Amino acid sequence: MATLLQHVRPWMKRDIAEYEARVEQQMEHMMDQQVQAVHQCLDAFKLRVLERTSPTIDRVRKRERQQIEVSRRASIVYEEMRQQRAREIGMGPSSGVSTTDGAVRVDESTTEGAGIVDGNTINGIPSVDLAGSGKPDPPAS
Repeated sequence: MATLLQHVRPWMKRDIAEYEARVEQQMEHMMDQQVQAVHQCLDAFKLRVLERTSPTIDRVRKRERQQIEVSRRASIVYEEMRQQRAREIGMGPSSGVSTTDGAVRVDESTTEGAGIVDGNTINGIPSVDLAGSGKPDPPAS
């Protein structure tokens, strides 16, 4: 029996080694298949997520657009104010050109002697007879 066992033992070791190698290959193959399946699921999920816009992304983009619009409007207003100040400074006495040229201010009324014509108003504004002709001004159309 000992001699028979000595003859069978190398065959058994070889068969066991071959079996272990086959099992290892099968396990690697199964793991590769499972990894591929997981990757396919992840890719499909990633595509679904990328295809739709999430509400948080939409809110962030809306907030960014609003901030850009507010800053754009502020920039426009600032530029208009800067241009207006430049015009005022350019027209003011500091420009080196006298704006009065020695003129004296007259405090006389230009409507002196004119009376308000009763009963005739244009758009709620009473007519003024400047020349004293007694006739109201014709309505401005």
